[in-house]
Amino acid sequence: METTVGVSEMANQGLVRHQTFIRKFGVTLFRSREEFSLNTNGLDLEITGERQSMPLLITEAYGESSGRVAPDAKSARYIFPWFGTVINQTVVIESEGHVSVTMETPWLRGDVLLSRISTVD
Repeated sequence: METTVGVSEMANQGLVRHQTFIRKFGVTLFRSREEFSLNTNGLDLEITGERQSMPLLITEAYGESSGRVAPDAKSARYIFPWFGTVINQTVVIESEGHVSVTMETPWLRGDVLLSRISTVD
């Protein structure tokens, strides 16, 4: 799994771009691209984006998606449609370079710890 976050050129506009790729043996099994737009209140956000998954890699646009950043800016919760259901996702900065992500649907819970392995200037 490869995930990237782009903030440098868009930070002043309250925008963050996020991409995730899941590949096996060089074949893309899943790809998502999202843009998080922070409201002027500094807490509320809206999410737009699209995803593709095997076997056909047909593009599906996100529907209504929104979230909220915690007042201390160390976590955020947001929801977005996901293949006929809704995912509630929580992201928490655990320590420098480590972020935990919890994804929940009515029938599934996934916990992931992301660790930064490189930075791009």
